[in-house]
Amino acid sequence: MKSSLPLMVHFAALIGAGVLAFLAFSSSPEDRSSDVELLSVELTEVEEIRFVTPTKTVRIESRPDGGWTASIAEQRPSRARDGGISEPAPVKTDRYRLDQRFEERWQALLPLKAKRNLGPIGVEQREKFGFDGERRVLEIRTKKGLHSFVAGERTFGGATFYLRPTPSDSVYLVSTDLLRGADFIAPQFQERRLFGVDSQAVERVRVEMAGRTVDYLRTRRADGAEESWVSSDDPGLPKVMVANWIAALFRLSAGAYQVEDELPPLTPVARITVGNRDKSLDRLTISAARVDDEKQDYFARSRFTGQWVKLFRNGTESLVADLRSLMD
Repeated sequence: MKSSLPLMVHFAALIGAGVLAFLAFSSSPEDRSSDVELLSVELTEVEEIRFVTPTKTVRIESRPDGGWTASIAEQRPSRARDGGISEPAPVKTDRYRLDQRFEERWQALLPLKAKRNLGPIGVEQREKFGFDGERRVLEIRTKKGLHSFVAGERTFGGATFYLRPTPSDSVYLVSTDLLRGADFIAPQFQERRLFGVDSQAVERVRVEMAGRTVDYLRTRRADGAEESWVSSDDPGLPKVMVANWIAALFRLSAGAYQVEDELPPLTPVARITVGNRDKSLDRLTISAARVDDEKQDYFARSRFTGQWVKLFRNGTESLVADLRSLMD
């Protein structure tokens, strides 16, 4: 037994070393290294984000009233005319307000960190990392200056990709969450709300329609709890009708954001101002465009949307019909 003890100790040591080696080599390089900070800024400091490829440009700008607007210009495939001559590829541009999901993603992305610093690469390594072909450039402009990066290929498994700050030759491994936040297609992250104010903060809804103006006021009990809504024009109007209509108003949502020059002829339907007792918080204009003898499309614009949006027909038709009943 004594002669076998050294062998057992040696065997146990080999097993332990094997386990440690397995744990070390089965974990990814990202797991074995701490994060490296590439850009020490917060989202509140950012004024513009751009992601540029040979066929698409995503431009994200901060809005003066808060929030963000995306402009996505994408080159469509070229079309062949008669005789085999290709027409120039048209460029499709989408512009819309971004929602809270976009802001939450970038709040998590900034300050910008890398999983690992791979160090400088030579000319012969550029193709391997995806820096030798078509350039994909990420630009983040802050109040203090412009920060530019070149994006390379994704790594095996797709969890990370190679990123090179310019003009540096150093390459970093960065989470592909950064790509998902900068390189996207319409209507991803599109804001669907028509108002930027919470409905619970609204105390007055003013409707201008067909030459008439009516205020709908939120009433509260002495203890401050909400009671209902009443019409200034007809206090005897059933309160539940008014409350249901206002709830439907705040459920309206944007379909596609529109290009101003491509809008059909619009006919005004109603102008709706929401506010508290002292001031206006936002104003929504609803207009219609005739499709045929039986159908029409509805469009809306508010200070919050900043441009015309197309509304979903069924919900808007019901809202407008119910409003006419309230106003009659």
